[in-house]
Amino acid sequence: MQNIVEINVFLSLGVALVLYSIGVAYVMSNKVNGRSFAIKIFSIAFILRIIAAFAIYYTLVSIGGDGFVISDDRAYDRTATEIARDLSNHKSGFKEYGSGYKNIAYFNMNGFLYHYLGFDTMTARIMNAFFGALVVLLGYYIMLQLFGRKVAGVAAVMMAILPNLIFWSASHVKDPLITLCTMSLIYIMVCKFRAKINIMVVVAYLFFMGLLWFLRKDFCFPLIGVSIICLLYTSPSPRDRQKS
Repeated sequence: MQNIVEINVFLSLGVALVLYSIGVAYVMSNKVNGRSFAIKIFSIAFILRIIAAFAIYYTLVSIGGDGFVISDDRAYDRTATEIARDLSNHKSGFKEYGSGYKNIAYFNMNGFLYHYLGFDTMTARIMNAFFGALVVLLGYYIMLQLFGRKVAGVAAVMMAILPNLIFWSASHVKDPLITLCTMSLIYIMVCKFRAKINIMVVVAYLFFMGLLWFLRKDFCFPLIGVSIICLLYTSPSPRDRQKS
């Protein structure tokens, strides 16, 4: 049997409760129609992903594995453990581009959480479950803006229960965070660029674009292009500005 990572179940469940509270607070702060449905679909998506995270890990352990699905999630856990150990030994710890890592953000984020908050692979998977549930929520808001409540509701339910999305959100990989950054940028373009752009919108856009840059640079360039098109498309014409 391979080496099994020790899991702090109580920490994982505690983090899940905190993240769920943050998600509900976000829904309540967003002044759109269908907030009760949004809370329900977020709750369902989050719970399904948490159940899947524990089920995948302990199923793999029960059949003689180490709880990891692919080499990537095993590498993220191993590197985070190394970073946490180096930081405990007063070494530099965090990875740099010169060390051979192409995308350092997720490695270093895990290392930070492992060292300072005592996270392990299961708690990291709970965070991914939260990211995945937020993606469902953002998908609902985007579809609500574009097509109305009926289409948005169907799309949100499909995203919440789609097995592939549940699987990746329950694994220790960076894909859920990449998807969250991408969906957040699309949400800002679709739902915020149409309204008056304020400093908070700009800060949110720069934050998610900056985070995505350190996760997957190649995703940023098409999104920047789409952002420019959205700004040109949604900006009022000179005639409209004179009317206002």
